[in-house]
Order: sequence, then structure tokens, then C-alpha cells
Amino acid sequence: MTKPTTPFLLLFLALLGLMLAACRPASPTAVSPPAVPDPTTSATTASAPTEPASTEVAAQPTSLPPASATPPPTAEPSATATATVLPWPTVLPTAVPTAGPSPTPGPADFVNGIQKGWFVVLPDEAGLVRLREVVQRGLELGRDPTRFSKLGDSVTTSEHYLARFD
Repeated sequence: MTKPTTPFLLLFLALLGLMLAACRPASPTAVSPPAVPDPTTSATTASAPTEPASTEVAAQPTSLPPASATPPPTAEPSATATATVLPWPTVLPTAVPTAGPSPTPGPADFVNGIQKGWFVVLPDEAGLVRLREVVQRGLELGRDPTRFSKLGDSVTTSEHYLARFD
């Protein structure tokens, strides 16, 4: 029976191998340089009419040159392809004009995600005196002070509004 971690370990190793293979530097490949025509010969051959090729066959050498022989020097230096790394262009930040600091409300301006301006503010001390009288009258009528009540809940049309709290 395999352990439950075995598939995850195999998946992890496969992904790790894929990432390492993708991050490996490219191997250098042999790129032949483009043929550079000789300016002196190309000018003369362009103006001169072309002649048919000769039918003579070059003689084949009977023996091979020694392995340590150096190649004969050429008249033209060979062109080598070199990769030139260009720097990334520098992006300069552009100034964005603003009208000034925006009045974005901070976390102190919110209570449970609601702006403070949306709250109903109870009246000052005179209103609180009246509220205390209403609570006292409710206690005299036998209302339970441990029950939940919300201002405005009598306006709702649902019969089950806050039923869990009653």
C-alpha cells in the first residue's frame, strides 16, 4: 500500500525537475557566420559578363596531409558572430498631476465597514432622559430586559424578523 504522500512527492519532484530544466542556460550552438562578399571582387564580377565554367577536372591528391599540419593562412580575416547584449531601456516615471490629497476615509472613520455618518445618533441628554423613561415604563409593564430589541423592527413586514432572539 502506498503512502498518501507518495503522489504528492512524485508531483513535487516532477515540477522541480521541469523548473530546473527550464532554468538551465542554453547550450552554445555552432552558428555559421553569414558570407561576407569581398568588395573588390564583387564590383568586378558585377560589371563583367559571366563566362561559362571550365570543363577541366581538378586532380585529386594522392596522399593526405599530416594531421598536425596547420591550415594555410587566408587573405581575409574570418567574420565571427558575437552576441551584443543591449541594456534595457530606462523608463522614467511621469508625473501625474493631482488636485491634492484625496479625502479617503481611514479605518478610524468606519465601524464594521460602515461609515460613521450613516449611524443614527441618539439625542443629547434630554433625549436620553426620555429613553430611560421608556425603558422604566417597559419594566413596569413586565417587559423582559434580557430580550433583544432593535429600533425600527416594527416596520418590517416579515413575521419572523429577529425570531431567533425572542
